[in-house]
Amino acid sequence: MNLTVEKLLISPYHVVWLRTFNLNEEGSMLSLNFEVPGNPGDYYEIKNKNDGSIIYKSVRSKIRNLAQVQNDYFNYILSSGENLHIAILESNDVISSFFENEPEEAQLIIYSTITEEMNALASTINEQTTKINEEAQQEKQTFENMGKAIGAIILVFVIILILSQIK
Repeated sequence: MNLTVEKLLISPYHVVWLRTFNLNEEGSMLSLNFEVPGNPGDYYEIKNKNDGSIIYKSVRSKIRNLAQVQNDYFNYILSSGENLHIAILESNDVISSFFENEPEEAQLIIYSTITEEMNALASTINEQTTKINEEAQQEKQTFENMGKAIGAIILVFVIILILSQIK
């Protein structure tokens, strides 16, 4: 017996993705779906140059939002115990399909900007992780020093106790 459940999830950035999963008899999830918000044309602008040629410019704020939504989705996948690697592959496929009918030049600039934004998110996460690790190391050193001090105090008391017994 399979049961299909759908949940509508809204990220802090007011973007919606649909989480669909099938529960088998053991209750494990079989599939997850990521959706890109908006329309493909929302993610780039078409500019006309003076010579009459056309160039494409990404809308960085929309793409930054997409990168954040994808990152939120990955965090959700991790917190629910699902396979992050599969979620990454599937969400990237969804993004590719979303933009597949757009001009190649527009796709290139969009993917380039998505890469930049994901790298920026990764750098931010790495900086936060480094800061947390440094704080943990400082705490460890503090506790280690406290342990040494307590050990020294106990040793002094033991020596005093031994010397007082000798007299």
